[in-house]
Amino acid sequence: MFLALANDLALLPGVQVITSLDQRVVSTMEVPNSIRCEQALPDQDGIQFRRLASQADIALVVAPEIGLALKKTAQWLAEVGCQSFGPKPDTLTEASDKLAMARLWQNAGVPCIPTEVWTKESVLPSTRSVLKLSCGAGSWGNRVVTCAAEASAVLDWATSQGLGDVLVQPFMQGVPISVAALVGEKQTLWLEPCAQILATDNSLGYRGGHLPLEPELRKRAHQLGTRALGCWSGLRGWTGLDILLGKNPDGVDDLVVELNPRCTTSYAGLQKLCQNNLVSVWLDVLQGRAASVTWRFGGVKWTNTGKVEVVS
Repeated sequence: MFLALANDLALLPGVQVITSLDQRVVSTMEVPNSIRCEQALPDQDGIQFRRLASQADIALVVAPEIGLALKKTAQWLAEVGCQSFGPKPDTLTEASDKLAMARLWQNAGVPCIPTEVWTKESVLPSTRSVLKLSCGAGSWGNRVVTCAAEASAVLDWATSQGLGDVLVQPFMQGVPISVAALVGEKQTLWLEPCAQILATDNSLGYRGGHLPLEPELRKRAHQLGTRALGCWSGLRGWTGLDILLGKNPDGVDDLVVELNPRCTTSYAGLQKLCQNNLVSVWLDVLQGRAASVTWRFGGVKWTNTGKVEVVS
């Protein structure tokens, strides 16, 4: 995903791309010479980040929600006066909290998975239950448990790592889908929904995805996504939604799982089927210009590291 984003940014006329990259992965990536790439340093106070951001007109941040890291980087951008491709810090605080997210959807009547905070006095909601971090990212830290002892072990681990509340949900069946929208003040542009590939063990780990989907599944993903996003204000830029599509073809069993207020790995796959420069389209949406996307025929699949294979 990093290279897909960096390459698309570098193709924009009059744009100089500046980034930092961990020295452990620099040698494994073919970063174009047109991109100014600095070695990433231990940077808990954001010194290097702020310095680079202060030299930029606009910044595209891809950070996990873990520990509110995404909010923190958005605050750093605001402090140095750099525009962002994404939402403001206050919106990220709300959108990074999976419990608040679920309650907002429940109150609005959007079908979602019942979610509560897990304590050692709690009763598991189903024979198989899912535990996840309230401020986690993607599937990191998720665990399917079948008894209170397993759930308590997850809570002990999260507590020892200072990761905040652990949430519990009933395990729900369905086809896992991700769908992204580019959100601006004048337009919300939906992109192609993607099938997710999840680990078959108890981690539910993300292993990649593929597209296109069948037309009826695409329609249902967009319909539920529109309802889920309609509850929020302040979202901006790339916004991903995870959805479970149930067996009923009329969509009554479909559930929204969570929202990702940042670019997701699916960018790498969508880029391959998009005839436009996706970052250019993203900028058009942010700047209030009418935007659209043209898709190529064919299919792609990708891994959780963003390695893409055209399968048409």
